[in-house]
Amino acid sequence: MRVLLIVITLMLVVFEYSSSETKYPNIESFELKSKTMKAYIGEYPITIHLEYQESSPFFIGVYSVKGWYYYDKFKKPIDLVGIYGLEQLTLYHLSDSSLVNDILKFESVADVEDDYWNAHKIYDNLNEFKEKFVFKEEGASWTNKAKKLKLELIDSDYSILRKYNFLHLDKEHIINLNDFNVSNSDYSIEASSANNILLSYVQPSRTYVMGMCGAGTEEGIIVLTLGKDKSVLQVADYLLNSCNEAYIAESEEIRNGVFRYNYEESLPNGSDKLYYKLIVDYNKATVEIIK
Repeated sequence: MRVLLIVITLMLVVFEYSSSETKYPNIESFELKSKTMKAYIGEYPITIHLEYQESSPFFIGVYSVKGWYYYDKFKKPIDLVGIYGLEQLTLYHLSDSSLVNDILKFESVADVEDDYWNAHKIYDNLNEFKEKFVFKEEGASWTNKAKKLKLELIDSDYSILRKYNFLHLDKEHIINLNDFNVSNSDYSIEASSANNILLSYVQPSRTYVMGMCGAGTEEGIIVLTLGKDKSVLQVADYLLNSCNEAYIAESEEIRNGVFRYNYEESLPNGSDKLYYKLIVDYNKATVEIIK
């Protein structure tokens, strides 16, 4: 009886393992919500650790952070709070602790009845601080009001909340989809063949959720053409439904698994458009353009 139970247990383990084998291709998406960074205040090396707290109710990609920093020589943590977004990361070691929840929960912005865009900028210009850090693409700085020093970040990426999308072709070959489209897209695999991967994506139309198309989406398909070594030879992106462009590509299934889309593309001058047909074959993972 004991032997029989052992055999049954082993069979269940083998069945569970075989049924859970990974199928390829597949997409793996995940978020990282904290970050530890190395930097210099003037000539003094420091370590900064920040964690994502809460997203702005009015802007996609704007969020509050909380953490600490210390001088590497002393390793004594100093509290930090701040806001990431609108082209910069602003951090404070506050002199007024009552402002902590205001910053973390965007309380001042929530009380504004309109002009939310400019309201967010109050968090870039607070005066109730002992120390202030500002990270921008054009440079970074630190101040304690008495003096201002250059702030040098070792890693130029100061975003704390990061979303990653990876396309696993097999156990050995992985493609970072963020290299070909915005990182906050949601992807699905629609079809695949030996040479092509056909993906669909959905992404927010605008970062400002209170304005036109704030709740809208941009939806399309991406065709990745692969080489024999599984490298990406070509990327073709077709936007099918767009709130920003105010159009929806009407589709019609012309045969099983093959759809025709009425497609339009804005030219660089912004005033003219091209109109043509897209034939999307979900059986072969191909797209044909008919002008």
